[in-house]
Amino acid sequence: MTFDDTVTADTDLFREGVVESRDYLRIIKFLQEDIGAAMTDEDLFMNVLVSLSGIVDFVRKKQVGI
Repeated sequence: MTFDDTVTADTDLFREGVVESRDYLRIIKFLQEDIGAAMTDEDLFMNVLVSLSGIVDFVRKKQVGI
């Protein structure tokens, strides 16, 4: 996998092989500990963190308290 025009902000990072399950756990840990984004079970199971745009949207919503 290379980072070029095929990987966009909306690319499913799991499907493209960019992110694996351990990476997902690292993303969750980073968002919780470093960003301070509280995560619910619904957040975890709704696949909100599968793309870069999904991660950005998630963080923005948590920052404004949605």
